[in-house]
Formats: sequence, C-alpha cells, structure tokens
Amino acid sequence: MVNISTINHSYPHCYRCKTPLIYRGISAWYVKVEEVANKLVKNNAEVNWVPENIKD
Repeated sequence: MVNISTINHSYPHCYRCKTPLIYRGISAWYVKVEEVANKLVKNNAEVNWVPENIKD
C-alpha cells in the first residue's frame, strides 16, 4: 500500500429541502411500444387534450 487517506465525496441533496437524496433499486416494468407506435400516435390525435399543447 502506498497511501492511506480519507476522501470526502459530494453527495446529492434535494434543491428544495436540502435533505440527502437516497438512490435505491426498485422493480420496474418496461413496455415495448415499437409495434404499436403508429397506432398510439393516431389515437393521440383523437384525444381532447387540455391544455391543447400537451398532445405535442
């Protein structure tokens, strides 16, 4: 061993309340949409979005 020292790492904090952020792994679902992408876009045009700019 050449050197023994303490290293202080920066840790992410919430910009609003300044509390430490905790990263944790969670289970997740992923949906493959390539096969239905065109249908989703077509159906999106038929939805009454409020406000209007949401559908873009």
